[in-house]
Amino acid sequence: MPEQDAQQELSVDTPLGKLAAKGVRISDLLGILTFLGVIATIYFGLQALRTADAHGREAKEVGQSIAASIKDGARAQRMMTCIISMPQERREQEFTQPNSFCSRIAALP
Repeated sequence: MPEQDAQQELSVDTPLGKLAAKGVRISDLLGILTFLGVIATIYFGLQALRTADAHGREAKEVGQSIAASIKDGARAQRMMTCIISMPQERREQEFTQPNSFCSRIAALP
């Protein structure tokens, strides 16, 4: 049996060339390389999950910001429409008072 172990060979053909090894512990080397490959795959998988999670949170924040901007724009549009519909002598008063009729109308959902 020791003669068989001494004759172990490993040969891999790649597009770049041929890789060959000879020795008693080739199976141990293959085990270690396989283990390192599994660890690397797990690591890169976890990195991809973290990146996807961060992207999801960022996309949610951006969506909320866009929704808030649209609501603010709609509120400003309602306020201006209300002020324009008022008689000229009441427009400035409606614009400057914090609890004016137009401010209350514009704050409606």
